[in-house]
Amino acid sequence: MKDKSIPAGLSSDQLARLWSVGLDCTPEGGPADRDQRRRDLLLDHLACSLPPDPALLEVLPQILGRLCQKLRPFSGESLRTLILDPQSDLVVLERIKDHAKDLGTRAGSDLEREVALALYFAAIAAALLAHGAKISEHPWRQLEQSFRTLSQRPWIPADLLQLFIKAADCCRDKQ
Repeated sequence: MKDKSIPAGLSSDQLARLWSVGLDCTPEGGPADRDQRRRDLLLDHLACSLPPDPALLEVLPQILGRLCQKLRPFSGESLRTLILDPQSDLVVLERIKDHAKDLGTRAGSDLEREVALALYFAAIAAALLAHGAKISEHPWRQLEQSFRTLSQRPWIPADLLQLFIKAADCCRDKQ
């Protein structure tokens, strides 16, 4: 008699042999089986990563935030974006200032020097307004005059004009 409930197309004889193999295995095998289970469990644990320290999870956003700011110059964002973003890190603004100084040193014309100078003072103005930090050794009076002069140049974009005007006012207040 053929049983119609036999799974996967196995015959009765094949199913009987399969059950006999399963009966030979005991759940609590000898020492070799326990060693194999230990080995498997150890390998499972070795494949896992260390769980994060709860204290680290609390400070991780701060650490990553600072790291992101340090890496920001390499993000491909424009100098304009970095200068005008009040969240730009002071180190980034100092790098822009140094870059502008290098551009001015290598400039081949007065036009290139003037543009480099505008970038230089834009970075100084951004640091002053966003961080209250003076990243220049120029005296306050000289900074104010430079910002006022640049704010009157017709070729300076409107957003930088506003930056220079605010920075000039800030320098006047610091004197």
